[in-house]
Order: sequence, then C-alpha cells, then structure tokens
Amino acid sequence: MEEAIFKSSVLHGFVYVNEAFARMFGYESKETMLSTQPINLYNSKVERDLLLARVSRQGKVSNVLMSYRREDGSSFWGRLSVSLISEKGGDFLVGTITDVTIQQEQNEQLQENEQQLRNAQQLAKLGNWRVFPSDKRVEWSGECAHIHGFLATDYQDSFNIWLQGFEDISHIEIEQGIKRSKQMNDAFEFGSWYTIPGGAKKFLYYICGIEGEGDDERWFGTVQDRTELKNQELELISTQEFYQNILDNIPVESILIDENLKYHYISRNAIKDAELREWMIGKTNKDYSDYRKLKEDFTQVRDEMVAKAMQGDLTIRWEENMKTGDGRDTYHIRNLVPITLIQDQKPKKFLIGYSFDINDIKRAQFRLEDRNEELNQLNKELDRFVYSISHDLRAPIASVLGLNSLAEDTADREELDTVLAMQREALDRLDLYIRDVIDYSRNKRMAVQSEDVCLRKIVDDCMADLVYQTNYNKIDYFIEIEEQTCIQSDKLRIKIIVNNLLSNAIKYADSAKDNSFISIRAEWKEKGVTLIIEDNGIGIKEDYKDKIWDIFFRGTSTIPGSGLGLYILKESVKNLNGEIDFISKEGEGTTFKIFIPEQTV
Repeated sequence: MEEAIFKSSVLHGFVYVNEAFARMFGYESKETMLSTQPINLYNSKVERDLLLARVSRQGKVSNVLMSYRREDGSSFWGRLSVSLISEKGGDFLVGTITDVTIQQEQNEQLQENEQQLRNAQQLAKLGNWRVFPSDKRVEWSGECAHIHGFLATDYQDSFNIWLQGFEDISHIEIEQGIKRSKQMNDAFEFGSWYTIPGGAKKFLYYICGIEGEGDDERWFGTVQDRTELKNQELELISTQEFYQNILDNIPVESILIDENLKYHYISRNAIKDAELREWMIGKTNKDYSDYRKLKEDFTQVRDEMVAKAMQGDLTIRWEENMKTGDGRDTYHIRNLVPITLIQDQKPKKFLIGYSFDINDIKRAQFRLEDRNEELNQLNKELDRFVYSISHDLRAPIASVLGLNSLAEDTADREELDTVLAMQREALDRLDLYIRDVIDYSRNKRMAVQSEDVCLRKIVDDCMADLVYQTNYNKIDYFIEIEEQTCIQSDKLRIKIIVNNLLSNAIKYADSAKDNSFISIRAEWKEKGVTLIIEDNGIGIKEDYKDKIWDIFFRGTSTIPGSGLGLYILKESVKNLNGEIDFISKEGEGTTFKIFIPEQTV
C-alpha cells in the first residue's frame, strides 16, 4: 500500500501533496488537489474537528482510522498519522494517509459473521449456563448439566467443582477473559479439555459474556461438547501429519491430481513456497502456467501426459525442463501413475505423480557435451595449426636456403649485401611467426596469474620491442595512460594483448597519409579498466570483420604475418573474463576497445 503524503496550513489549506495523495482521493493532478479545502475530504465534519482538537492537544496522532471522501463522492477508509509543526508563516499539519478500505471491510464482515454464529448458538440454547462469582453459585440447563456430568445442585460448592474440571485454562484466565470481553464489548470464547466428576474427558467449547456489576455481576453463555469433533480433528491431523511427514522427507516431489485434472495434494519437496503450495490446491496446470508466466507448450506437454495417463490407465514417464525464478534451467524425470481411491464413499480416479531432480546428471551431460565440442574444436585447430606451421615455417626457411646458395655463387659485394638483407627479412618473418606460436602456446596452457600490472609500463615495454618494426618511425604516438594506472590481472596476457594491437596498428599504417598516428588510452570502469587503441591506418574491409578472429586468417598477402595475432588476442581476453570490441572503416582507421576486469588475488 502506497502512502499518501501531505502538508497543509491549519488556516489556509494544502501547501503540498504527492502524486499518491492526489490519486488516493481521485484527483487528476496535484495542482487540482492543492486547490481543494481539506474539510471536503472528510465524510464527517465532527470527526475532523475532534481530530484537529486532539492534534492540537497532543502535537501528533498516529494510525487513526478515518472515513474519507473522494472527488467523485465515493468513500474509503484510511489510517492517518499527522504531526503539528510551527514554521515561519504559521502552523502546519504534516502527515501520511494509507488506504485500508479492504482490511476494514474484511474486519466488518468477519465481525458480522462471528455475531451471526453467536446468535445461532444462543437461539439453539446449547448448554446455557450462568455463574454468580460473588456467592460461588452456578445455574445451568439440563443439557449443560449433561455435558458437565453433574447438576448444579449436586454440590454445595458447584462453582469450584466446575472450575476444577478445566485442563487447559485456569480460573484466573477465565475471569480475566470474561472481564476483558466486557471492556471490549465482545464475547470471550475458549476451548479446553474438561474432566467430569466420573473421570471421563471431554473437549468443551465456551462462549462467555458478563452482565451486572459488583455483587450483581453474572457470567453467562453457552457450552458445546465438541469431543467427537476434536478427536476426529486430532486423528485426522495425526494421520495427515504422519503421511505428509513421510512424503515431505522422501527426496521425491509428490503430487495427487483428481479426475478433473486439478491438484489435490502437493508435497513440500514439489513446491517449497507454502503460500504457493496452498494456492495450487484445486488449480490446474494452466493456472500454474499462467501464474508462473510459462510458455504455452509447457501446459500442452503436461496436459497431454496427464490425459494419456488418466484416459489410457497407463503409467507415463517423461523428462521436463523448467526455469527457476532467477532464470536457471532445472531438469526432472516426471512419473504419473493412475490409482482409484474412495472419496465420499465413492470410487474416484486419481493420478499419483512423483518426480526426481536430475540436474546433476544433466549438468554432467552438458559438461561432457561441451568438452566434446571443445575437443572437436581443438582437433580442427590442431589440423589447421600443423598445416599452417609446416607451410609458413618452410617458406622462410626455403627462402634462406635459396639466398644462401646465391651468396655462395657471387663474389660481388653489393650483390652479397642485397642477398644478406633478403635473408634478414626472411628470418625476421620466421622470428615473428615463432613468437606468435609461443604466445599461442602460453595462452593455451598457462593458468591466469594475478599480480599488480601497471599499464603504462606494459605499453612502454611493447613500444620498445617494436621500435625496429617497419613504419615505426613514420607514426606519431599519443599515450594517455597515467603512471599509477595499475590493475590486478595477468601480466603476460595483458602484454600479449597490447603487443598484438600495437604491432598490427604499426604494420597496417596507411603509407598514403602524411600524418599517421596511434592513440593509446585507458579509462577506469566499475571493477576494471578499458584499454582503447586507435589508429588511422588502412582499416578493415567490411567483408573481413567477421573473420578477423579466426585462427590463421590474414586480410592481405602483401604484409607479412602469421594469422595468429588477433586469434591469440581474443583468446587472451577470454581467459581474463574480459570483453573486446572494435569499429573500423576501410581507408580511415580502426579502434579497438578491451575491457580488462580486476582479478581476485
């Protein structure tokens, strides 16, 4: 229930109301509400005046039940809490109102029903009795004497004989309860086991009242022998608790469905929420599906299984997948067994349902399937890796061998220098390829090692390693990372990430541009840091954007490379539980963004 808040001047009316206040009284807006006089909101001017007088005396009141009137003339009940404050400009009332109309109507209905019950019992004259506490005298009807096992005239001290028979309530508690009922203007009711003079035990239920005062005070009421009902109730409770305790403690979900396909019983293991479990009794699978907002096929499958078991008199079993309230998948084996039970002296058909949680089995199955998928992927990568290694390693070695033969056959110094430069280029390609293979191997087999990693030092070290790379001196570098920008993470993998991105940015610089640049900056985010590397190089073709993460993919054959760099980069980010994204336009440049989460030490 939403609280309605207001502030009003004692003399001039409202100065503030919230939206809830305006809605509660049926006004279209707060502004319209503010122009309304508070007295118009009360059904009784007298009650309002009494309330204001009380607030004036006490300074505040809390939780006062009041009858209010909406703009359309309809009434409702509200609980008012208000305080009187003094501010510059006068006295003000500040408080809240809570709509309790439903609760009030329920209370009134309950009181009316209880009164009707008491009237019916009094009209039936079941065990009428009167007691005069001052002179310890008892008077009761013949039925009342039969219930208690003695006439009021059998004993000189019948009052104390009567009181001694109660087992669950004392003389003092009876007296206090009856006198309190007078103050509350209500009856005092209680039930107790009672021992009659012959020794037999009965369960008696009393409805008591009081009239008169002082020596004329009299207790009166009715009494009903509910022994048979109480014993049946206790037996039923005992039997129900016995079997329910068994069903609730067996690690199986149990239900009972009647011939109308409605739930007749649900065990605690089936639905742990007691309120939902109680609500489900008498409901169908469709009701449950609508309540949980499940997919339509859920109800269809269950109803098909229930109908098949009920109509075909068959035991049915199936596997069911459901989602928990927080979105997790759960798996069960469901079973339905038809049985016939006697209800209201007639044979009726039911379905006993029981199910087993197979989440552990399914998780193991999914892990096995994932592992098989990983192994299949690894086998594919291994095949490609072996092929690429044999091809890409052999090419520069063959070039060196061929150039070596040329060097042996020439005596010209200038030609020899050219051959040696070509050999160096081939060996550089081989060295780069071997480094990528080493990075690939390290990323695959090494666990994540958390340590304090300073990003500026990582960038500086990578720049130093790349200083001899072609195009390095033709580019302007902008590094916007503070010296103290550090994060708990895996130093090796962060270096692999930074080195690959910088190497690619240098390698794929656009030689047609006069001012090539590479920008490197870091931005702190919640629970991690985002590394941003931007360049104005040749960019990535639109057709290649979905392929750049593939192992051994190369966008061009004119620039040397292994095709491993971005694949290793993506795998390194994945191992750090990070995220990577990029935007690129051919001919304009590329920006990579890598989120690196803080690792637990």
